[in-house]
Amino acid sequence: MGRVIWTSPVASQAIVDGPEAALTPGKAVIRFRAEDGDEQQISFVDILKFVFTEMGSCSEQHLDAYDKLLDLGEDSQFAREAISAARHDASGYRHFLIFFDDVGAYDVMARSAQAS
Repeated sequence: MGRVIWTSPVASQAIVDGPEAALTPGKAVIRFRAEDGDEQQISFVDILKFVFTEMGSCSEQHLDAYDKLLDLGEDSQFAREAISAARHDASGYRHFLIFFDDVGAYDVMARSAQAS
């Protein structure tokens, strides 16, 4: 299991809008809104690879990231595949993972991630 870098202040079951991913060149943002109206967002900078996995196809590793953002570093299978497929120097990229109940998981290979 990776290092927890953020834990959602609301449970997946309390999300009423989202999570929704917005992708632009080199950046991704996952947003969601809770029952109480509180909005959360996770931003990823300098994206190398971004994959969404529907809940029914998630693995046990995805469940480790239940309502929290994990930094799995460079040594996961996802990271190794992304680095080997890169067309440029991929040093400094990290594998980030978050899982939302009844939705699925987001695997992101990026240089950084920040939640707010």
